[in-house]
Amino acid sequence: MPVLRRSFSTTVLWGEDMTLKECYELNGSDYEAALSRLGSEEVMDVIVTMFADDDTFSVLKSCIAEGNIEEAQRAAHKLKGVTSNIGFGLLASSSTEILGALRNNDIQAALAILQMTLSLYERTVAAVKAYCEQKKAASEKKSHS
Repeated sequence: MPVLRRSFSTTVLWGEDMTLKECYELNGSDYEAALSRLGSEEVMDVIVTMFADDDTFSVLKSCIAEGNIEEAQRAAHKLKGVTSNIGFGLLASSSTEILGALRNNDIQAALAILQMTLSLYERTVAAVKAYCEQKKAASEKKSHS
């Protein structure tokens, strides 16, 4: 089974006016492919905003730590679907690898892949949350004008 061999810094740099495209670029995702698949930036914005509060990765971590393969498979499958739909390809690939390991009842491989994926996940969530915070601040600024 292939193992994800990417290393990402958890440091995320952004300006005050982060665009959705920059959010995608910060986590190594293909903005144009996601836009083509989802149809509009408005749809992307809604889904990305929801991802910021999604707890599936935490559930996956807990299930793997507890050795609960069945629930871990559900969480990995959900994470794979969410990240695939949203266009976060690197996370989707990692989720696919984790799911494959779990389907083979290899909890140790799933744990190893999950640990390698953690910094990518943290970087992605940081970029998404920064985008959401910037968007909220811009909206509040606009309403006070």
